[in-house]
Amino acid sequence: MMAKKAEMSKVYVLRIQPDLLREAKIEAVYLDQPASAFIRDAIKVAVEKARSKRLGSEETGQ
Repeated sequence: MMAKKAEMSKVYVLRIQPDLLREAKIEAVYLDQPASAFIRDAIKVAVEKARSKRLGSEETGQ
């Protein structure tokens, strides 16, 4: 009897620290996985949130 090859799915956990995003300039992320577009989008969202939070705090003078 032949054993079936178990298919493993890869899970990426992105832990992005807000203070590292202050001066972050992320142009592109290149990965050989189909999930790369999802990961790129997640990074873009995190960067945009950090920028908007920073801009909001600059406007209020904090």
